[in-house]
Amino acid sequence: MTKRRRRFFTKEFEREAVKLVRASDKTPTQIAQELGVSQSTLHRWIEEVQAEEKTGLTPDELEELKQIRKDNGLARINRVHGFRASPIQTGLGLGLGLGLTTPHGAARARTLRRSTPASR
Repeated sequence: MTKRRRRFFTKEFEREAVKLVRASDKTPTQIAQELGVSQSTLHRWIEEVQAEEKTGLTPDELEELKQIRKDNGLARINRVHGFRASPIQTGLGLGLGLGLTTPHGAARARTLRRSTPASR
């Protein structure tokens, strides 16, 4: 069995494909077949363009913003709890938002909250 090579498309091609879907009476499935891309790929491009139009940010900029927010959340936890929390301890590494999720991380946070700064 031969392995399929991943194909890369330019942003211009992706945007033109989305314009074609919007301007055409054909279904996205038909257009995907005509362009030689999978239906899921075309739908992902449509979602990316819609997100771009809604926020005014490119997918790369959205990813950077997500990383900045994650880093800010870690900094906030470090400042509040007085220790350097890892993304796994905070749940940020798992995409769960703020809050200590691992048993060891939660126990460590409770211990640190109970102790006074002088006793550390």
